[in-house]
Amino acid sequence: MTPRAAARQVARHGGLTLAQTVQSAYEKIVGTSNAAAIADITGRIPFFQQVARERAGNFNQDLATKAIIVGYILNESIKADVGAYAQAIDAFNISLS
Repeated sequence: MTPRAAARQVARHGGLTLAQTVQSAYEKIVGTSNAAAIADITGRIPFFQQVARERAGNFNQDLATKAIIVGYILNESIKADVGAYAQAIDAFNISLS
């Protein structure tokens, strides 16, 4: 994800709570709603907040936490090979061969 795309993704979630950000980002990135996965990620919010404090202490903590949540969901979707982002990476990798 380019810095510009990441900024757009975070801006989309600017007015949402952290739990709403998890729900919204998960559905946009993965393409479906999975209550168990969303609950698991929502349960990790304190961890994401701690990471934001440690790694982005000089920035808006709400937005930093949301960026970390979005990045986490993107990473997990790639690992599980689900969603449009993972499919795009698969297509890109195929085009390289």
